[in-house]
Amino acid sequence: MLYSPPSAGALVDRMIVCTARPGSPPMLRSGIEELARRTQAVPVVVWVSLGFLISYLLFFIGPVFLRANSMQFFEPVAAADHLGIDLKIRLNWSAYSLDPEQRPLPDGNGTVFPPLANLLFAPLLGLRFSVAYGLLTVLTVLLYVFLTLWLPVLIRAGQRLPSFAVLICATGLMSAGFQFELERGQWNVIAVFLALMAVWIFHRHRRQRIIAYVLFVISVQLKIYPIVFVVLLVSDWRLWRENIIRLSLLAAANVLLFFVQGPRLFAIWISGLRDWSASTWIWEGNPSIQSAVTLAADFAARRGWVWLSSSAGLIQAALSLAVLLCLAVILVHAYRSQTRVPSEHYLLAAALGCLLIPGGAFDYRLSILGAPLILFLLSEEADRGNSLRPFNGLTRRLAILLLSFAYATTLVPNSQRPYYLANNFPALFVMLLLVTFLALSSGESPSERGALEGTPGASPA
Repeated sequence: MLYSPPSAGALVDRMIVCTARPGSPPMLRSGIEELARRTQAVPVVVWVSLGFLISYLLFFIGPVFLRANSMQFFEPVAAADHLGIDLKIRLNWSAYSLDPEQRPLPDGNGTVFPPLANLLFAPLLGLRFSVAYGLLTVLTVLLYVFLTLWLPVLIRAGQRLPSFAVLICATGLMSAGFQFELERGQWNVIAVFLALMAVWIFHRHRRQRIIAYVLFVISVQLKIYPIVFVVLLVSDWRLWRENIIRLSLLAAANVLLFFVQGPRLFAIWISGLRDWSASTWIWEGNPSIQSAVTLAADFAARRGWVWLSSSAGLIQAALSLAVLLCLAVILVHAYRSQTRVPSEHYLLAAALGCLLIPGGAFDYRLSILGAPLILFLLSEEADRGNSLRPFNGLTRRLAILLLSFAYATTLVPNSQRPYYLANNFPALFVMLLLVTFLALSSGESPSERGALEGTPGASPA
């Protein structure tokens, strides 16, 4: 028989159980195992709530009430001079694309989105800006609630909505990242809503897959980064030829739509992307690897630690490679486990990657994490494969506690955290590592992992 390396869960068991070797008293060993089993039996919602509570005490109660003799106030969002400034720039580009001969070239910052977005936002040009901004704001709030409270029930058919979903939804609506999304008039929630609806339709309503493809293409044309979710449009890893054809056609459709307004606007968009990537806005509200490493290098340089500045490029490349490696490891593990569709572990990891790798992933993009986190925790709650490995199960619960704490820290404004945590990169990177660990140590059977998979034409109800 060929040697098969132990799983991550088995390694965890071996490392922890070393405290109870045969030489140890039997009562001690059984006591440790019983404590591990009892702790593992604590519901996931308790671990999630505990992580949120620790973050609340450290980054709200502490800075507001315990920092000085009087209550401290803070600015929750780095507000611009005009509400909905990003939507205003977007609409200026829509107006220009419809009549380029009669209008001046708008601000170049608006060219980071594909040309089709010009047409998708064009209907709002007939409204007063205040009305257009109000509609976008209300739609964003409603879709966020849908994503966090309804869509998980649709995707995880037959599983009730847990109480931690309400916690994540409520705190997400009041979070600094979501307020930032609304203040700038962004549409990240809308883009992710379209992508995840495409995933649900693809797996649960196979006869309407053409609708899923259309929704997914629109989501990519709105924000580009939803392309990382394309792997979720795989029905069976074993059908590699069908998968290659499907993914290739989706890629071709997106490329063709880049020219929907002609080669001139396509060239302007490419030029805008080039300028944007060359002059990324580096600040605490940008959680990307590029921003975090640059801020750390500047901080080190002010203290004479020039070695960090000289190695900044290498560190950025290494961290970016680590993110890609985590995504690849999760996919390979799913394939080797004979999982018929990519798991919710990949969904959350991909969402985190969308915040870490692009240079301009500002904190308003944090609003996309709510739904993937809920789906991930639902899969963890349904994982019963670790019942015979108490120490592994306990370690996984502690990992969920740490992951929940890391996520909760991203909900508070940057000003409420210590300077070394003001940027959200550390929390997001730790979350990615924990998701990768939990994916590799998962004890689910292949039949339990196919939450996104459904019977052709089946209803999620």
